[in-house]
Amino acid sequence: MKLPGFKHFLQPTTCDELVQAAQVGPIVVINCQEDHCNALLVMPGCGYVTHIALPDFTGAKAQRTQSEMEKSVRSRKSSERRVRRRPVQEEDMELENVLADLWYNVVKPVLDFIGYTNDADATTHNMPHIKWCPTGAISFLPLHAAGDYTNSTKTRFNRERSGAG
Repeated sequence: MKLPGFKHFLQPTTCDELVQAAQVGPIVVINCQEDHCNALLVMPGCGYVTHIALPDFTGAKAQRTQSEMEKSVRSRKSSERRVRRRPVQEEDMELENVLADLWYNVVKPVLDFIGYTNDADATTHNMPHIKWCPTGAISFLPLHAAGDYTNSTKTRFNRERSGAG
């Protein structure tokens, strides 16, 4: 039985569909495999997909990072319910390390390639809207919050508005 409108349901998006969808802003597909990670970039008005290597991140690292983040969140939740086992500052540092790692190894290289980290005058009104589409283990990491929070100008919030794919 075939239902109207479901011909491509749960099927991968084609390259042509990505190019068409990028009319309103860049689309970044993060491909994360066990031993490597890369980004596929589609820019508005561009009829092709650009490859960006992310050599300092892998699927294995994404899994370790996810585990570290979950441990930090679980620890924070348990400390809210009972006596604190360790200082909150230490928990904050763990999460900050995860977000900084995502910033320097995944998000910033993509924004640098596009040229969005060079704009010191970026405001929320003129920031580009980027649609991030992570795959694999990196799908469970907070790319939307990536940043070096020890330096408030080095976060995604200062560079672009994001959307999930």
